[in-house]
Amino acid sequence: MTMAMLAMAFAFTSCGDDDEESADKFKSCVFKAEPSFSNDMMNLYDITVTYTAMDGSVKVITPQNGTFPILDEGTQLPATVKLEIKAVKKPTFDEYMNSKDEFNIMINSPLAYASYKTVGSESKGLWSDKYEGYYVGVSREEALVCLKNLEPHMNITIEGTFTKSGSGCTFVKK
Repeated sequence: MTMAMLAMAFAFTSCGDDDEESADKFKSCVFKAEPSFSNDMMNLYDITVTYTAMDGSVKVITPQNGTFPILDEGTQLPATVKLEIKAVKKPTFDEYMNSKDEFNIMINSPLAYASYKTVGSESKGLWSDKYEGYYVGVSREEALVCLKNLEPHMNITIEGTFTKSGSGCTFVKK
């Protein structure tokens, strides 16, 4: 009787290991980005965020309170994504700069993450990129210097491809 119990215990343990292995397998890849800009930045620049999704569709992202939310999930690999952020001074840039004494200059860009989900609903991070720039309550002159420092982070392109790798996937940035 003891041998039968040991055999059953081994059988249950083996099934559990198989479940753990299958729970760790690829389910879907995820690209998420939330570039965001303060109200003053949105009043100074025309900011365009364009996203080419895993399915090949191109979307111009509409801001929500200065944030450009992107969440894309796919199961077909390979899958390529492309995020383009462009900021151009508005025609009213000088007028707006002269209308205030203090500015809140802030960007979080591109605030992008690539990951994949497993069958067991675990998220496995593959890549992330984030730049943060905060200048709060600065004068007009200081704001102009801050904006010059931030400009390289306001015009960026991120492109990469998710590919199958073993039981998971990888993200390779171009």
